[in-house]
Amino acid sequence: MDVLTNLAVSITSGALAAFLGAWWAIRKFYAERNWERRERAYEEIIHALYDITRYCAVQKEDYGQGTGLSAEKENELQIKYMSAYSSVNKSIDIGSLYISSKANKILQLLREHRNVDYEGEPAFEVFEHEHSIHKEALDAFLVVARKELHIK
Repeated sequence: MDVLTNLAVSITSGALAAFLGAWWAIRKFYAERNWERRERAYEEIIHALYDITRYCAVQKEDYGQGTGLSAEKENELQIKYMSAYSSVNKSIDIGSLYISSKANKILQLLREHRNVDYEGEPAFEVFEHEHSIHKEALDAFLVVARKELHIK
């Protein structure tokens, strides 16, 4: 009888240890996976905001005289701009899944400040406005991202 009790205790403690070890490993795996998703979301938004500010900076200095860049380089910048603009819009809509509420608030404020009369304003003023609001959002977003991702 004593042997059966010892055997039952050994099997129970082994099974419990295996269960807890597996549970901890799975929990750690999902935590790391969520961290990677969060890091990727911040990275994508930061790159998109940077591409938008870069394009707007080039365009606001144009003043109808041309940017001084080759047609190929201008086309590349414009494609990056359109992709980045789409990415930021997507992040504004679904960003709260992966980013903090502070970061999401910055993106929501960006959406509110985008209201510009594109038809009635000169192009350089539109790009000046776009550059300033996206640069401001990028700077604020970097501060929040550093804090959220524990980057010094």
